Amino acid sequence: MPGGRTTETTQQRVRVDWETLRLSETTPDGYIESVQQLDDFIQNAVKSRSGEKKPVLVWIFDPEDDKTNNNLDSKIFYDEKIGLALKQFTCLKGDVETIPDETLMKKIIRKTPIFYFFDPAGEPFDTLSGKQA
Repeated sequence: MPGGRTTETTQQRVRVDWETLRLSETTPDGYIESVQQLDDFIQNAVKSRSGEKKPVLVWIFDPEDDKTNNNLDSKIFYDEKIGLALKQFTCLKGDVETIPDETLMKKIIRKTPIFYFFDPAGEPFDTLSGKQA
C-alpha cells in the first residue's frame, strides 16, 4: 500500500472475526454464576469447538487497558499477513471482567493480555502473557 497504509477494503478483508467468550457460566435459572480455573474454562470452550478442526486462538484482555488493546488491534490484528493467517483459526476473545470471582479476576488481570494457542485437535501448544505477549 502507498505510504504503508492499508485501505478500508483491505482492513475489512483481514479483520479478525472474534467470537465473544464469557469467562463464567450461568446456571439454568439464570442467577448464579460459577467460575472454574481459567485454564480449565478455556480448555472446555476449545473442546466444545473441536468439531471445527481448526486451530484456536484465545485472547483474554482487560477492557480498561485501551492502550494495549488498541495497539494489538491496529498493529497486530490489522496486519494483512496476520489477519489473513488468523482466518484459518477459531478466534475467541474473553473479557477478564466477566469473571465473577473478583479475587481471581484481579489475579488474572495482572497477566493480561493472555493468548492461548491450541492445535486443531484442541491440544494446547503455547501461551503468551503480559508484556511479552
